[in-house]
Amino acid sequence: MLQIIGNTVSPYVRKILVILTMKDVPFEIDPIVPFFGDDAFSKLSPLRRIPVLIDGDVVINDSSVIAQYLEEKHPHPAILPATAAARAKARWFEEYADSRLGDVFVWKGFGSVVIAPAIFGKPRDLEGFKRLLDTEVAEVMAYLENVMPAEGFLAGPFGLADISVAVMFRMMKYARWTPERSRWPKTAAWIDRAENHPAMVKTAAWSDALVKTHPAAQRAKAIELGLKATARSHFSGKPRKGPMTQIADFAIVDGGLDHPDVVALLKHHIATNHAHAPPESCHAFDIERLKAADMSFWSVWDGEKLLGVGALKRIGDDHGEVKSMHTAEAARGRGVGGAVLQKIIASARAGGMKRLSLETGTQAYFAPAHALYKKHGFVECPPFGTYRPDPNSLFMTREI
Repeated sequence: MLQIIGNTVSPYVRKILVILTMKDVPFEIDPIVPFFGDDAFSKLSPLRRIPVLIDGDVVINDSSVIAQYLEEKHPHPAILPATAAARAKARWFEEYADSRLGDVFVWKGFGSVVIAPAIFGKPRDLEGFKRLLDTEVAEVMAYLENVMPAEGFLAGPFGLADISVAVMFRMMKYARWTPERSRWPKTAAWIDRAENHPAMVKTAAWSDALVKTHPAAQRAKAIELGLKATARSHFSGKPRKGPMTQIADFAIVDGGLDHPDVVALLKHHIATNHAHAPPESCHAFDIERLKAADMSFWSVWDGEKLLGVGALKRIGDDHGEVKSMHTAEAARGRGVGGAVLQKIIASARAGGMKRLSLETGTQAYFAPAHALYKKHGFVECPPFGTYRPDPNSLFMTREI
């Protein structure tokens, strides 16, 4: 009998369970949350991701690969449409769901407000979740609303395209968000049609039950629901991340200027600026200046370990300046700078600002900062505010 390793809450696992249910293929399941997988699970799934399908001696990772395997081995009823063009369309929707919706709905949405606090004990980032709804979720929904059919399904009869997209919306429902019908009527109606399919209804019940159950008790809950469990489970009691886990493992908090670690990092920030540019070209603020009324300041923590800092200066009614951006050397590569910059942008926007600008050095040391700012939409500009032209200064700006 086929074995599936993976929790029924996961949209990628649920996709496969829907397909197995539609095709009436019997299976056993080891319903683990991947973060709790043991060492043997790591050997089966090098990325520590789910689902994993085991069919005799065959071990298959990745839901898209598994879906194709099941379609080829159990072709009836088909989950892909008849024509090449329609099949390509279905595969595109599966890819869009797995990548873009997975990033926005699963990792940034469900991950930040459900997984991070429940599994890793991190604070719920409700402010970040609201930002996500206003930006990336709105962008995703605009695209889907534009391509949604007024009736029927995404690529012909109900199939892989619909399954792949619809299961992602369940994750946002668990994060307590559902699409506004008045804003995205075609998408909301399509979700109703997709979720009413018998295989979707059946698997949703499994997902809804396990999402309310502690990971250690989910195997027993799955058996109670009538699922056939594997003889052996890969569950272990201590959570750990996989090599591609996208859940932020740090918290951004307001203030912290009186903390000795923050004071030390800011002094280091000023020192490194002076080490790479002449004094007249160094514009980093000291502690007292950062405490002024026109400033907002944030520090980034992993437990009791300081990872970075950043600040916002109001320089006009609708204009702000990014200041004091610095990530501790040991924390670089973890997305700290980008997270702080997004926090600054969101705070500036909430404060009625329409534009953000910044000054940074031109030396090679500052190249990673240039790349970060460009990635977040900043472009080079003339000096602003009280700044003057300086060969050691690069000025950047963006509308917000």
